[in-house]
Amino acid sequence: MNDIILSELPLAIGCSNRNGLGNFCVGCYLQSIYYPESSKLVFCRGCNWQICKEGCPGVSDPERHAQECAILKGGKDARFHMMGEVLPIRCMLVQNRNPEAWEMMKEMGERALKERDPK
Repeated sequence: MNDIILSELPLAIGCSNRNGLGNFCVGCYLQSIYYPESSKLVFCRGCNWQICKEGCPGVSDPERHAQECAILKGGKDARFHMMGEVLPIRCMLVQNRNPEAWEMMKEMGERALKERDPK
């Protein structure tokens, strides 16, 4: 009875700090409370956002952090930014990487706005 009905990859992935559980690695999304206890804070060499460890595979992956790194680099002290700021950037990057998916995202957003305010 455990049939898979639908399986889709996400268009963009992001994390939120609103749950009060700490920061996340900007490369692999590992929550900071799960970083090794012996590890010191480590930051991306490109943008200075927190990562879980040197050599995190998500940091150099063009489908994850590599594309947004240059954009995030422009911030002042990125060590204190929230991960919630990354998801909108990732959504905007979908526009260049996958125009068809971007159109789907726009349609979903427009539909959600109409449902919220059906005037």
